[in-house]
Amino acid sequence: MAEAGRTTYEDILEKLQVLADPAAVEGMAKYGITPVITFGVSIPNLRRIAKETGRDHDLARRLWAADIRETRILASMIDDPKLVTEE
Repeated sequence: MAEAGRTTYEDILEKLQVLADPAAVEGMAKYGITPVITFGVSIPNLRRIAKETGRDHDLARRLWAADIRETRILASMIDDPKLVTEE
């Protein structure tokens, strides 16, 4: 069970699904942005989610591993740079 007030991986996936914009995905393709999996969530919305989440290295690692466009962007926003390694 997650700590009270702490954002979980599942919380983030749910938020991304709610904010999904298929029209944005189509628009991205026009500019050559063609990730395998994407929700079409805007950068301002991703910044808001990152701000609500705060720094969380473990969550960032899990988001990066999901290999979804938005989860990787969020991972880069919430990770602690001091803890990031090439591995």
